[in-house]
Amino acid sequence: MNNADDALSKDMAPIWEAYGKACFQCQNLESSFRFLLILNASKDTGEVISNIAVESVETETSQYTLNKIFRLAQEKEYFKRNEITMLIKANKTRNNVIHNYWNDRSNIEKMMTPEGRLALKLDLEKLSSELWRANQIVVRLIDRYLIALGLTTEILKSFTSNMYEEGRVEIPNKKH
Repeated sequence: MNNADDALSKDMAPIWEAYGKACFQCQNLESSFRFLLILNASKDTGEVISNIAVESVETETSQYTLNKIFRLAQEKEYFKRNEITMLIKANKTRNNVIHNYWNDRSNIEKMMTPEGRLALKLDLEKLSSELWRANQIVVRLIDRYLIALGLTTEILKSFTSNMYEEGRVEIPNKKH
């Protein structure tokens, strides 16, 4: 790598990090909706998470848009009007981040200047935060199921973080 490539990589790194975090929040929101549907489908099976429920929800929703998954969740769970508004906005944000963000010519042009790159980074951080806040609505519903089992999403995060740090994470061998 020459000096120009090094400088370019260094200048772009904060943007790619912010974009990666925003993409993660997009996927996290979708995964949370799916997990909520799995917990809802598992509630009458006597299992914490029913394998049948996992397969059923994953099969049913694998080709769905986030909007359709949200609509399915609305059939199973109660969302307040302001939560619905926030989740609809998050869905639009998700679609913008994933499908349109780099198609916006002004975003490409902003990459050419330090001020523009900072603006992109801040914008992506704002979008990521918006997605995170919307996801907390779904997480609260997930926690309602988990609390009945003596768990919470925070306990699960701590448990998986410990597994990761100890290098003992076991990835299920399931095809989607």
